[in-house]
Amino acid sequence: MTRFIAKVAKEGPEGKVLPQNRKKDLNSVLGTGSKSKVIKGSDLHEYLKEKILSHDPATGPTVSDLDLIPTSHEGILTYLRSGYHGIKKNNSVCLAASLDYGDWLETAFSIHYDEKHSCKVVGTRKKCLETEVAINISHSRKLRKISKLFGKYPHFHKLVLPFSEVYQRREQIHHMLKTNRYIADYWRQPVAAVQATTTAGPTAVTNAMTRTVTVHGIHI
Repeated sequence: MTRFIAKVAKEGPEGKVLPQNRKKDLNSVLGTGSKSKVIKGSDLHEYLKEKILSHDPATGPTVSDLDLIPTSHEGILTYLRSGYHGIKKNNSVCLAASLDYGDWLETAFSIHYDEKHSCKVVGTRKKCLETEVAINISHSRKLRKISKLFGKYPHFHKLVLPFSEVYQRREQIHHMLKTNRYIADYWRQPVAAVQATTTAGPTAVTNAMTRTVTVHGIHI
């Protein structure tokens, strides 16, 4: 299997036939295959909590840093190019970069709209993204969607989950937040900064991040 994957990486997938009994193994490596098991309600809440980082993820500037970033159409494109390269590398590491990038896409669309109507730019947003940023409009729409749904919840910015899984579970997660205000409050509350010291050690940090209380029978 290792040799097969190395050969595909070197020569491309064209003409390669994967042995039938190895498809499951390769799908697990590539992140393809069957859909994730459907989880709902408090079970989904607990599942997501297990994926929270115990430290702040490394991300780029957010839209709130606009005073540091050019707000012209070309300035936004420059950031989108470098930002998209970053989320392609970190897609399976942390959700924060994708949430922030979706917010940037929304801002870029607004700027494009304003400048197009002012005759400062020509062409559609679709053409602009595909030619200038190399991101297709469908994926950009997914990034904007997830950013709108969950970007306002600080704890989602610390999830270690691939964007593809969050998008696949978006309806269940959205329903969970809409129907249980106690769970929603957990994800909405600011994430307390937890710093390890030589005296506290990693155990203290872990305990601080996983400390829970019970509200109406639900651990939050």
